[in-house]
Amino acid sequence: MNLPSLAKLFKVPLSWCYRQQKLHVDNWIKDAREQIDNLLDVLYKCTEKDLWFVQDKLAEVHKKLNQLEKRKGFLNKIIANHRAEENGKPAPNKVVSYDIAHIKKVPIDKITEILPSGFFKNNPFRNERSPSNSLHLNRRTNRWCDYASGEFGDNLDLYMKLNNCKLPEALRDLSMM
Repeated sequence: MNLPSLAKLFKVPLSWCYRQQKLHVDNWIKDAREQIDNLLDVLYKCTEKDLWFVQDKLAEVHKKLNQLEKRKGFLNKIIANHRAEENGKPAPNKVVSYDIAHIKKVPIDKITEILPSGFFKNNPFRNERSPSNSLHLNRRTNRWCDYASGEFGDNLDLYMKLNNCKLPEALRDLSMM
C-alpha cells in the first residue's frame, strides 16, 4: 500500500506519513554508519587474506548509505511541499512526476528504426551498416534483446543506452513522445 492510501485510510496528513518514513530512513542511516564503523575496526584487525571481503562489504554498506541519504533528501523536499500545501502556500520544491505506464507504452519504433520483421535496421551498439539479426524487438511486450551481448530491456533502457543518458533525462524525453 502506498503512502497516500495509508494517509487516507488512517485519516492523517500525508506529510505525517512522509515524516514517519523519514524517521525510519534516519534509523537505517544510523545503522549503516555503525556498520561502517564496525567494518573499519575489523579492517584494521583482519589479515591480508580476509582484506578483500571486508573491503567489498564496506563498499556495499557505503553504497547503501548513499542511497539512504539521497532518499532522506528527497523525503525532506516532499515533506516541505506537503507542509506548505497544508498551510495553503505554494510548494517550495518542484517535484516532477511522470506517468511511467504511458512512457512504457511509447513504441520502440519511435526511438530507432525497426524492420517489419522486428529486427533493428542496424545494431547501434556495434556500429553495423547492414540489417542486424542480433538486436530484436518484441512488439507485443515493447522489449528488446541483443542476442550477441545478452543485453535486454524496455524502451527506457534502450533510450538510455542509445543516448548515453540517465533515467531522469530518458523519462523527460520519452514523456514528450
